[in-house]
Amino acid sequence: MSYVHARPIHVVLARPEPAPSAALERYELMERIDPDHIYSGLGVAITAFAGTSRTPESPLQPTP
Repeated sequence: MSYVHARPIHVVLARPEPAPSAALERYELMERIDPDHIYSGLGVAITAFAGTSRTPESPLQPTP
């Protein structure tokens, strides 16, 4: 994780599931992830880092 933090890289979790989250906790890595970088879904994370005002649903929903 030090390697990542030394570079312009952001660790972001989108809709983390219990098993991977537990592994991150077990290896004391979760405390090194900025809580503001844990999102409820992928669209929310993409929108946050894209810096746009688009709603997360519009660019991610497939067209029927």
